[in-house]
Amino acid sequence: MNILLWILQGLLAFHTLNGAAWKFMTPDVDLGSLKVIPHELWLGLAVFEIVCVICMVLPVFKANLFSR
Repeated sequence: MNILLWILQGLLAFHTLNGAAWKFMTPDVDLGSLKVIPHELWLGLAVFEIVCVICMVLPVFKANLFSR
């Protein structure tokens, strides 16, 4: 069960990272509904998503530290 949860966590991190990359690569001009959101806020959300991905993946590399 533990391995399944790690796999799901990795897939969620990958999906979130794809969303952040999309925010960086998609200009606001392409989507009319995004004109309501300021560009700085849009990029801030992408940075926040990247920080969340790091926080989701970090326990995989620090598993020995948390197992005590």
